[in-house]
Amino acid sequence: MTSLRIHLLGNPVFDLSGEPVEDFVSEKAVALLGYLVVQFGSQAREKLADLLWGDMPAARAKANLRMAIYNLQRLFPGYLQATRLKVAFNHELDYWLDVEQFERRLAKGPQLLSRPIEQFDSALSLYRGEFMRGISLSGSPELDEWLLLERERYRQLALQGFQNYAARLMASGQYSQAIKALQELLRLEPWQESAHRQLMLAQARGGNYSAALAQYEVCRQLLADELSVEPMPETVYLYERIRAARDLPFRHNLPAQPTPFIGREAALDELTRLLLDDSRRLVTISGPGGAGKSRLALQTASGLSEAFLHGVYQVPLASLSSAEHLTVAVGAALGLSFRVKEYPREQLLRYLQHKELLLVLDNCEHLAGVSEFVSDILHSTQGVKILATSRKRLNLVEEWLFEVQGLDYPASESGQTWTEYSALRLFVESARRVHKEYQPQPEELAHIVRICRLVEGLPLAIELAAACIRYYPCHEIAAEIENGFDILSANWLDMPARHRSMRAVFDHSWGLLLPEVQQVLRQLAIFRGGFTHEAAYEIAGASLETLNALVDRSLLRWNAPVGDSRRYDLHEILRQYASQQLIEAGEQAATATRHLDFFLRLAETARSGLDGAQAQDWMVQLERELDNFRAALEWASGDQT
Repeated sequence: MTSLRIHLLGNPVFDLSGEPVEDFVSEKAVALLGYLVVQFGSQAREKLADLLWGDMPAARAKANLRMAIYNLQRLFPGYLQATRLKVAFNHELDYWLDVEQFERRLAKGPQLLSRPIEQFDSALSLYRGEFMRGISLSGSPELDEWLLLERERYRQLALQGFQNYAARLMASGQYSQAIKALQELLRLEPWQESAHRQLMLAQARGGNYSAALAQYEVCRQLLADELSVEPMPETVYLYERIRAARDLPFRHNLPAQPTPFIGREAALDELTRLLLDDSRRLVTISGPGGAGKSRLALQTASGLSEAFLHGVYQVPLASLSSAEHLTVAVGAALGLSFRVKEYPREQLLRYLQHKELLLVLDNCEHLAGVSEFVSDILHSTQGVKILATSRKRLNLVEEWLFEVQGLDYPASESGQTWTEYSALRLFVESARRVHKEYQPQPEELAHIVRICRLVEGLPLAIELAAACIRYYPCHEIAAEIENGFDILSANWLDMPARHRSMRAVFDHSWGLLLPEVQQVLRQLAIFRGGFTHEAAYEIAGASLETLNALVDRSLLRWNAPVGDSRRYDLHEILRQYASQQLIEAGEQAATATRHLDFFLRLAETARSGLDGAQAQDWMVQLERELDNFRAALEWASGDQT
């Protein structure tokens, strides 16, 4: 099919069925076609003649218009419709117009800055220069005025587009591409000071502090030469911040990691996006013990080491016994020395006030005052962001919660290759640290999958299980985990004691709970396959407040809502731990009896409901509680294993 492509941004180019059309009789014919294709609707011949040849007698102007129309119709058959009184471009035929695409892709809207980067890229690549560059018609003042207005309109759209494009690139950490976009913006408008600031920031965040400081001098000189003004205070302030950042003795204190980071690619991308977003200053990675929160935080932070002018710093908090030591811990991480005669907290906040940096506060859950400390930093600074790891949320308005559970593993124990799933890859790579020639055989793979399913993909549990490969085959490791979790331990001298076994992990979390919450949690271990709030209240006396508190501490999780009820669940290894606590507390028999009574009543109620209009709903509910019915029957039959 014959198609016409028209480029009006830059020198006008007309392409018909893949071949450039250059045989225009006059510049005014080009201007006429450009004008008609942009102006939807018919245009009066008299108006067009006056627009293009207004300095000529009317008869001659009309004759020139007729000749231009004739030539355009010859070159572009069917695209120009002309009657005795009017002329129009036929927009019904197949055509492509760059200014239409340009405007459509950069059209303003509430989601402008959330559009894909590629959309900005494809739009701005169309801007090859000013609208209908090179067309300047003497004797046609009205057309010249129209051209000037259109050129300025598209230029402003391009300027705004490059600025938004650069902002999106900066927000995703693509600093080299942002620098190119900003340089193009400044080519269009060299005296736009905000663009100079953005370029300075992109260069500094990309690690080129010298280029950023030199850009300030370019900006300062240009403003003096062209506008006879000094840079704005915010430009000078940015210059001073960049100069201070350049002179820092070190810009991060992140420790080297002894093992490769495996999996969590999507989590890394999402955390990076959150921390590069200017509106999100506190992100908390929460999850159960052993989920790999600290490792994920450090991996994320290492990828952002150049994204903050004044660096990225880890502050380990696990060894702190009180929130009173937080200030000193942060100061030590930053290399800050405190003066004796001033309050350390005030000195720290003053030091951070004009800094742009990321603090990784690792292991916050045991410090009662950590939330107030974090809030003080956020409210006293503008450029400091915090990435926290905690088994419970910090409960601050500014907090963005990022929950992690286990790594991905197969739903089936057969037909898999170990390279396809992060949990299996972690097991094999960890096993090779104690058995360097280890290569899982096909018959072993099902047992590795079984191990990963039993621990529900928890990275620490997988690493502890893999360490056992030195002493036991995979099928024995899986069997031991099914019977209990004490096999999940290792004597790693370079790991904190709380991470040398899953029992130590749970002991740490357990010790942070109030006695009444411990009682609820151990009694919830009686359930199998999850439970509702109603069941938890009847059997364990669990209020919604207590259940929510356990969820916030990553000791309880909720499944997707089914119908109008939300179900809760325990990680299987944690359930085993809580079951042991239940037995040791001497509460197993009473709790199991309440569990049996509750599900007997539910079965009785369901029997009558199955004969009514709600039969299908009852079938769904009974199927959902199948594991609880089995557990209740086992208790009733005397099988208490």
